[in-house]
Amino acid sequence: MNRIACWCLTGGFVLGMLIGCSPGGEAPSGSLSESEGQGSESEVPTFYVVNYPLYYFTKRIVGEQARVVLPESSGADPAFWQPSEAEVMEYQNADLILLWGADFAKWVQNVSLPLSRVIDTGSSIRDRYIYDEEAVSHSHGDSEAHSHGAIAFTTWLDFELMIHQSREIYKSISNRYPRHAVEYGQSYRALEADLMSLDRTFNELIPESFDETVFASHPVYQYFGRRYGLEIQSFHWEPGVMPDEAEWNNFEDRLKENKVKWMLWEGAPSEETKARLQKSGVLPIEFHTVGGSPETGDFLTVMQANVERLRDALQAR
Repeated sequence: MNRIACWCLTGGFVLGMLIGCSPGGEAPSGSLSESEGQGSESEVPTFYVVNYPLYYFTKRIVGEQARVVLPESSGADPAFWQPSEAEVMEYQNADLILLWGADFAKWVQNVSLPLSRVIDTGSSIRDRYIYDEEAVSHSHGDSEAHSHGAIAFTTWLDFELMIHQSREIYKSISNRYPRHAVEYGQSYRALEADLMSLDRTFNELIPESFDETVFASHPVYQYFGRRYGLEIQSFHWEPGVMPDEAEWNNFEDRLKENKVKWMLWEGAPSEETKARLQKSGVLPIEFHTVGGSPETGDFLTVMQANVERLRDALQAR
């Protein structure tokens, strides 16, 4: 085992926004002129991003040299959040628009964005995307049904990939705002060191000899499993919601076919779910993906907490 290694916008405002082009390729290289968004020496540019990991990485790199904005998603799944007309216009007026890639934020396919100010930060890792051929349509709470395929988008759970993606953010912004390239470089290297530390920690934490299947409450751990040598089988269970009997029957059938002691959860399962899992000999482990803004801490501290919970589980084996 190699261990190193939707929607469509609706409403009358859409007609004007659909005319033009949407960002499907790599962002153009080179510096922007002041008239294209760089502004004067005294102005602080505004960068709009599409998810929390991108917000965190970009903010770590630019510090106070730019205003990084992630519109609130009001509890919706960030990957399938639908911006309002006003929010789309805010993106269109930003000095830079940073996209995640990996088919994240599908709304960008249906609006016209100024390509000269768009950065596809996932362009450097496109050949490492995981394609999910068994995507299942489902919903989260009151949200509309959607699918997590065909490209798995939680690339941020492979920290080696995140070094590449953060470097793309640093290089792209430095090309466009060269007067702060030195500061950006210093901040990027500090971020890179943190990501390298996380990558090394997970590689050292999970032994080469680990031969157990790991269940997951949701199909969001594909990159984590591939990078750190875990065979992961996913369900479509929601934190706080007790699965029905048909789902439990499926769980028990799969449990008979696999050696399983863990089940990863994006959030805490209900006490009823937790008790039934433990009765089946499966330990639920909270492993927060940080796809949305955390209630406390930040991307790094949440991942460090994930490390501690996995370490505790390994010690209890």
